[in-house]
Amino acid sequence: MIISLPPHVCACIETLEQAGFEAWAVGGCVRDLLRGVNPHDYDLTTSALPVDTMRLFPHVVPTGLPYGTVSVITPQGPLEVTTFRTETAYLDFRRPSGVIFASRLRDDLSRRDFTVNAMAYTPAKGLCDFFGGEADLKARVIRAVGEPALRFQEDALRVLRAFRFASQLDFVIEEDTITAALSWGKNLSKISAERVAAELVKALMGNRPSRLFPLLKSGALAFCGLMPPNITSFETFDRLPLVDSLRLASLCFLCSAQVRPVCAALKMSNALQKAAAAYQRQLTEPAPRTRSELKQRFSKLPPECWGGLLQARALLLGEKNEMLREQWKDVLAKREPWCLSQLAVNGNDLRALGILPGRETGNALQMLLQAVMEHPEWNTKEKLLEIISKRMDHQAGG
Repeated sequence: MIISLPPHVCACIETLEQAGFEAWAVGGCVRDLLRGVNPHDYDLTTSALPVDTMRLFPHVVPTGLPYGTVSVITPQGPLEVTTFRTETAYLDFRRPSGVIFASRLRDDLSRRDFTVNAMAYTPAKGLCDFFGGEADLKARVIRAVGEPALRFQEDALRVLRAFRFASQLDFVIEEDTITAALSWGKNLSKISAERVAAELVKALMGNRPSRLFPLLKSGALAFCGLMPPNITSFETFDRLPLVDSLRLASLCFLCSAQVRPVCAALKMSNALQKAAAAYQRQLTEPAPRTRSELKQRFSKLPPECWGGLLQARALLLGEKNEMLREQWKDVLAKREPWCLSQLAVNGNDLRALGILPGRETGNALQMLLQAVMEHPEWNTKEKLLEIISKRMDHQAGG
């Protein structure tokens, strides 16, 4: 098996090997290269101790010395280089209490989560695959390295990672692995909220987010408000638009949860919380009945978001909203006004007619906006000033 590593990765491996050490590309980068996908980054594992690696390269940052990791800085970006290691007991369901540097590559690979992430490669020796990762990659299977229950007992986040990889790669989780994952899923509540949030969003944005369904049904995410969904299938979720806030809102909708408490529990960003809450509000309200009402809703959810929303409503609610979708497209194509800033007049124009500043001007602008929502062709300065003048004459005469 020949894998094409970038020159700067090969150069780093060669430097370590020439100094008498083993050095291998490892983990996700090997998995992705075998899949024909360009990795986002490259990690190396080596028999060299951190002090040896730091001595061999001119630009090194000690990014994780307690865990044997240093970053070798290259013009193409940093490479994380970690000494072969095994780990002592896990005390917090996430991190080992310490690490022990190892002399063998097998020891290092045996501590990793899944077989597809437990392969290593070096140009001089080729692929090293002790646990059948290449076969599982071809079979599109997520399988724990060694004893599944032990892997999930060590690090509860691996439970969610199993479902995340299944979603991203469109793989299935091997039977013993998924059984153990669901048994230990309760420990996700003991993991950093930010870590859980990051894995959950990656899973939602994968190719098959419906792979999350067994985990949700097990109640493992109930600690953050995501209760087991009262449905028998999650397959429609896979066809939702690839928008993180919409998919999060849809997840909360199916799990009878409110976006804001879920986002707060998982310490998600305010921006994601706000966007997802806006989508959820429009998922739960009745669909707009008229073109004018559609435009009024744009102040709650921006017009560019309605294509995805209408698709989600069709998938999740079974709505037949083709006519509403065509109206939405037509409103955008014709640039019909829906907010005050799009009116052909402003407060200064109205005050020039004698309308008092403040509430009176605001009420007049809102009246004009409502008029042009019903009649977009009226949105000219001449027509709007005519409407206001007639209104003033009527009020004076009354």
